[in-house]
Amino acid sequence: MNGWTGRSLREIAHEARRALGIDDLILAVHDASFPGDPGEDTGRGTPYSKAAHRLCAFADGLGFTGLQLGPQGVTTHVNRSPYDSTVFSRNPLSISLASLHEDPAWEGLLDRAALEAATGHGSLGERGRPRVDDAGASAGAGRVQHDHAEEAHARALDEAFRRFEQASSPALRARFDAFRRERKPSGIAEMLFMDLTKTAPRSAKDKLAGIVSLKRTIDKSKANDEGHLGDYHYDCPHDKRLGIADCNAVGFARRSVTTIGQYVAARRHRIPKPMGAGLASGH
Repeated sequence: MNGWTGRSLREIAHEARRALGIDDLILAVHDASFPGDPGEDTGRGTPYSKAAHRLCAFADGLGFTGLQLGPQGVTTHVNRSPYDSTVFSRNPLSISLASLHEDPAWEGLLDRAALEAATGHGSLGERGRPRVDDAGASAGAGRVQHDHAEEAHARALDEAFRRFEQASSPALRARFDAFRRERKPSGIAEMLFMDLTKTAPRSAKDKLAGIVSLKRTIDKSKANDEGHLGDYHYDCPHDKRLGIADCNAVGFARRSVTTIGQYVAARRHRIPKPMGAGLASGH
């Protein structure tokens, strides 16, 4: 509160903005650049963190009227620029892991041990910063730690998904199903979802990230997830051959389109060498 006017600094800032003829003043922040508190910082920011909420409140007090986020897609290991990210998918690194643990609406899908493992908050080094691991990754080290955050989120979200599958309430499952129905796009459905009762999956020879059969398996996983697999076989020997790290066929099918690209990129070095030719057309 300003002692001379009896009004808050926020009121004064917004009045000054309007006096200058500025209807809207927008703060532009990329997701990765948002701050994070100890215990929620995985090395990459998110607009859904508690610290991000305080930043927005601070900007509002300076006269800003809106927030503009950068491109929301998944990036690759070789180019982290959000302007070279995927078009339709959203980056799962922007998920607030702390919310999955603390927000009652998520029923503790992420336990404290998993959250501390992702943020490094359970093992602090000098000046209260998380310890740096052998690869030099450290959450909250002053720069975005993309590789660290990607691996930390992958482990944490795998754990949250397992808990959702095994212990979530009917109410949470109903919310999830409703979300999927409401957010399922209509204009680009053919691009994001697969109905193998009406079309065929891509050829096993059509590579993705240099990996044979991966596009075909993704098509079948999406069709399986939607209940439109038709006469095709999912979890066949060719799908099993991919390995996809620690994720079985059902888990792979239920991963959203949002995370498939990042999930494969993060684990590409762990996928066995692709098979040769001679793949059966019915798989």
